[in-house]
Amino acid sequence: MVSGSVAAGYDLQPEQGKSFDWGLVYDPSWLPGFSASLDYWRMFLDDNIVTVGAQTVLNACYNDNASPFCPFINRFADGQVNYIAQPTVNLGRLDAKGWDLALRYKMPDTAWGNWQFGFDGTYIAQWDNDVDTTTGVDAVKHIAGTYNKDYGNYSRIRARAFANWDLGDWSAGYRARYVGPFQVGNDDIRQGTSADAACAADPQFCYEVHYPSYIIHSLNVGYALPSINSRIEVGVDNFTDKQPPFLYQNNVLNANTDPSTFDTIGRYYWARYTVKF
Repeated sequence: MVSGSVAAGYDLQPEQGKSFDWGLVYDPSWLPGFSASLDYWRMFLDDNIVTVGAQTVLNACYNDNASPFCPFINRFADGQVNYIAQPTVNLGRLDAKGWDLALRYKMPDTAWGNWQFGFDGTYIAQWDNDVDTTTGVDAVKHIAGTYNKDYGNYSRIRARAFANWDLGDWSAGYRARYVGPFQVGNDDIRQGTSADAACAADPQFCYEVHYPSYIIHSLNVGYALPSINSRIEVGVDNFTDKQPPFLYQNNVLNANTDPSTFDTIGRYYWARYTVKF
């Protein structure tokens, strides 16, 4: 086990690239209150700014003593590793593309209240980071559909859905957040992202671990008090108490999951009182 230190102050250069977006919106006259939009996006980014993990630094120096990452390994006087700096650097080129879909529907008003529904989803078709554009070595990291401790979670599909209701001073809402299946590691040794760190020394240990989709649900109820410009709300987040997946320490720094993507608290009750002046 080695300590990692996230450091700043390196000589970073600005990222440079291009992005392209095409989209369409459908708002049919035959279904008042409904609209749909579909967008296709693509981007190319050079000198991509990323934070390099301690294990990546260690692997790069192990495989090549002349690697520019070797100076980030700080040692004691006897040569033992003290800690490994995790630098934020300009690292190669990013190529990414995907789709965004948004749906909205507001039902006609009724005596039983008003309803609104919505859906937002993203599909990542490609997320490739070429960490070495100076040589012919296949160093492209195919991030789409994976979790990587240096880049984060790039499940191909992410989505959210909601339903809102209101009647007079009363209101209620439902939310669902979805993260699609993903994998940790890659059985291609050139990727250098195996779920087993021993892959760097022996290809037989190069493999990937697959994780299922993840979804959490939330509910809230509110009541307005217009006479005193106030509103009361209560709710419960992640009411099914969905637990995050274990990603294990060799893939995550100082955690056994990805707190940036998954809910680490579990079922959570809350209340809020708002006053407008």
